[in-house]
Amino acid sequence: MAASVSMVTSSSYYSTSAPKAELLIMMKDMREEEEEEGEEEELDSEEELDIDLAFKKQQLMQSLSRKLSVLQEAQQSLQEDVQDNNALGGAVEAQVQLLCKPNEIEKFRMFVGDLDKVVSLLLSLSGRLARVENAIDSLEEEAPPQERHDNDPKHTAWATKEWLRKKHFKVLEWPSQPPDLNPIENLWRELKVRVAQRQPQNITALEEICMEEWAKIPATRLLTDKRNVLIRQHEDAKELKENLDRRERLVFDILSLHLHQDLLTDYQHFVKMKSALLIEQRKLEDKIKLGEEQLRGLKESLENRTSF
Repeated sequence: MAASVSMVTSSSYYSTSAPKAELLIMMKDMREEEEEEGEEEELDSEEELDIDLAFKKQQLMQSLSRKLSVLQEAQQSLQEDVQDNNALGGAVEAQVQLLCKPNEIEKFRMFVGDLDKVVSLLLSLSGRLARVENAIDSLEEEAPPQERHDNDPKHTAWATKEWLRKKHFKVLEWPSQPPDLNPIENLWRELKVRVAQRQPQNITALEEICMEEWAKIPATRLLTDKRNVLIRQHEDAKELKENLDRRERLVFDILSLHLHQDLLTDYQHFVKMKSALLIEQRKLEDKIKLGEEQLRGLKESLENRTSF
């Protein structure tokens, strides 16, 4: 009992005067008010940042929209140039049909048809090779991961897209008709060999071994396999282009026996512009696609912000 009395009488409550107590209470209240104001200011600051960021995104969207409009106008103008050049090629072909032998006409037509295919193939492979190189560089720099879509319905579902977005994955789309198989098939084959060599005895061991062996395969392996495939295809396409250049000289020699100089000049202009216009078309298509992707990403980020 004595101990308890001693504890109570020694309490600061009994040794503090009323004015001092009021002052302490006032100071405590002021501190609490300041903390609440600080929290409110922090929230206000975050809201201001969100509003400022949203405003900048809207400005960027407007700028992208204007650039896309300019690019689309340029694309339309370029398409008119393509039509004019095709008309010139048609006029040359009409004279070739009148003045050349059947086998010479066939060589002319095959060359013109293959010119489209080979130049388009080279452009496609060059672009895809550049994207793979960039992806490898990104992985080496520990940039956000990039994944290639297999277009499976369950992987294109909204929930999956949301998960990928929250994990900061950049999803890359496959071309509609890729000329090569997905190199991940080679990795499945390698993983199967690795797992078989470990001889798992049950399903638990199988799962553990699969994870262990998969972790041993370098992150860049799939991309380097893809790059090697594209390099081989690009070299093959370059050989096709070299062969096409030889055929171009052969066709010119044939036409020079039958056409006057003005028609020969038209033929050379047609061939030169056909390649140049294909290259310019691809550049514009890539720029428009990139702009549309950026615009779509900004729009989705704004929609996600307003949905919370």
